[in-house]
Amino acid sequence: MENRIPKGDNRERQVCSNCGHIDYINPTVIVSCLAYFEQKLVWVKRAEEPQRGFWVIPAGFLECDESLEQGALRELYEETQLTARADSVELYTMGTLRYTNEVYIVFRAELEHMDFRLNHEVLEVGLFEQHNAPWNELAYPVMESYIRRFYVELQSGQFKPYMGDFSTAGNVTRDLRND
Repeated sequence: MENRIPKGDNRERQVCSNCGHIDYINPTVIVSCLAYFEQKLVWVKRAEEPQRGFWVIPAGFLECDESLEQGALRELYEETQLTARADSVELYTMGTLRYTNEVYIVFRAELEHMDFRLNHEVLEVGLFEQHNAPWNELAYPVMESYIRRFYVELQSGQFKPYMGDFSTAGNVTRDLRND
């Protein structure tokens, strides 16, 4: 394999010098679910690196055989054993994480029940309102803006889908409906 710009391309790729096969390295997809009950949002404390001991919203990598929505709900269930009301699942935010070459898709969903259990990836599950959420222990500060916006929309009951670039803490998002 050698690094070069293949014919008709505009960026350097890994190309086999024998057969010409191009090894495209593309972003991976992370799916997440803002699962809520009343005015409270589910957070989990990570049991694994990176960011062990810090809080996140349940999330993980999309599997090859599932839809975005299925992946987000699977991650919620794997990490907490919580299930969401199927009729409440909606796209909330999508964006890029350029520093890790990932696409981030976030759904929101109302919980069916509050009987949670931990798995090996989680040290603790918390159900937090905005004022007592563990903001100072957030594993990935670039996510803070959309989580805070979600809490505001949760109070009003009016949600909009957003798209953004989560490559910096002051990330930019825009309303996809442009209302």
